[in-house]
Amino acid sequence: MKLNRGGGLSISDTPPWIPRIWLSPNVGQNQPIGDLSAYDDFVSENPYEAVATWQELQEYCNGLLEAVAEKSLQAETIHDDYTRVNQAIIDSKCKNKAEIEDFNQYLANQLEARLPLNIPLHISPEGSTASSGLQAVDLFCWGVYRKYEHSDIEWYQRYGNKIVFETEYLGNDQE
Repeated sequence: MKLNRGGGLSISDTPPWIPRIWLSPNVGQNQPIGDLSAYDDFVSENPYEAVATWQELQEYCNGLLEAVAEKSLQAETIHDDYTRVNQAIIDSKCKNKAEIEDFNQYLANQLEARLPLNIPLHISPEGSTASSGLQAVDLFCWGVYRKYEHSDIEWYQRYGNKIVFETEYLGNDQE
């Protein structure tokens, strides 16, 4: 994913990939999810340069995983040693330990009602400087923040249709 100067996200020039240690043959102790030759075949037959939309990117990633691991992105497990998990990484800046625990519990309650029961949820607080993905999400949330805190709906009018679920979080001191 790339972030342009105007705050828009676009598809990266770098194709998605599977780490070599997860492909056989390998010399490490990691159990491979598929074969290097299947990966090479997919990449050779499916040029990433043809990916131009978010839908095409999702299809490319799913096709890559299906070609190499013979599983889809919707599979609950890719391999016995690789289980799909839903992970929420929360930007922890400006929060003390009690606020983080309170928010994590609120978030878990909201998400677990929407996730399959057999897929665990892991929530870990991190600073946004530790993760480019978190920085992108932070930018997205900034637009929602502007709507509620400053009645600025310019961003929200453009990207609000991407939000699947929206609610106001009220901490213990605001209830």
